[in-house]
Amino acid sequence: MWIDVLIILAYFVIIMIVGIMARVKKDVGTEEYFLSSRSLGWPSIAISTIATNIHANHFIAMAGSAYLYGLAQANLEINAIFGILMAAFIFIPIYLRMKVMTITQFFEAKLGPRVALTYSVLMIVLYAFMYLGTALFWAAYAIDGVFGDYISFLGSERITRIIVLILITGSFSAISHI
Repeated sequence: MWIDVLIILAYFVIIMIVGIMARVKKDVGTEEYFLSSRSLGWPSIAISTIATNIHANHFIAMAGSAYLYGLAQANLEINAIFGILMAAFIFIPIYLRMKVMTITQFFEAKLGPRVALTYSVLMIVLYAFMYLGTALFWAAYAIDGVFGDYISFLGSERITRIIVLILITGSFSAISHI
C-alpha cells in the first residue's frame, strides 16, 4: 500500500513542479493561456471543450450513483453531450469570429455589461457552492476511504481527517494555479 501512496505523492509533486516551472519560465497573458494566441482552430478547441468535461465527478460520483440507483442516474451526463456538442461546434466558431475569450465577453457584446456582470457573479457563486465544495469534499472522502489507515495521524475521527484533507487539497489546488 505504501507504493500506492508514494506514486500518488510523486504524481502531485511532479504536477506542482511542472506548473511552477511553466509559470516561472514565461509571463503568459490571458489570450495566450486560454486560446494559445489564437493559433488553434475551432476543431481543436471543440475537442478540448469536450475533453475537459470529463473530471473526477464522473469517476467517483456518477459511477457511484449509477451503481446505487441504476443507469438512469447517468441521464444528466448523457443528455449533456448534446449541449456540449452544440457549444463546441456551433458557438466556438462564433466566439472566434467575435474575438471573445469567455461567455461573459459574448454576453457583454450581445446583451450589455449588466447581463455580463450578473452572469459572472452567478457563475462564481454557483461554482463555489455547487462544484468546488463538492469536488473538494469527494476528493477528501475518497482519499480517506482508500488511505484512512495511513493518514490517521491527521485526526482520530473521520470528519476531522476529511476537513484537514479538504484544506490540504484546496491549498494544493490554489498554490498550483497561481
